Amino acid sequence: MAPGNDTTAEQLYGNGVRIGTYLQAATLLLYNFRTAPHDVSRKASGLKLACAASMLAILTSWTLLALRHDFCLVEAFIIIALVTMLYLPALGAISTIHAILYEPAAVLSLFLAAFWNIGAFIWF
Repeated sequence: MAPGNDTTAEQLYGNGVRIGTYLQAATLLLYNFRTAPHDVSRKASGLKLACAASMLAILTSWTLLALRHDFCLVEAFIIIALVTMLYLPALGAISTIHAILYEPAAVLSLFLAAFWNIGAFIWF
């Protein structure tokens, strides 16, 4: 991969993106801890979709920029670490059979994002 690119860095993991990602992950984790374990699966379909949408958006940009070799390895790792942080709040929401059976779109999009993230780690 090429040396760092200031424009790419600002777009993918600049201060605004990092602060937004940290706040979103913290808010989603607080929601998980605040909600009773048996209620998380029924009330957290939006949580799974929010995590998956954020992950897929960032991973799409990451993949396109990686194919063009627009950032260095350290920048690639920072972006993948941010995406991994977004996956953590959704783990509690998919831990029950109710989520897997009755929310297939949310669970499948989350698994797609998780496998894409793993593929990015392997490619990295």
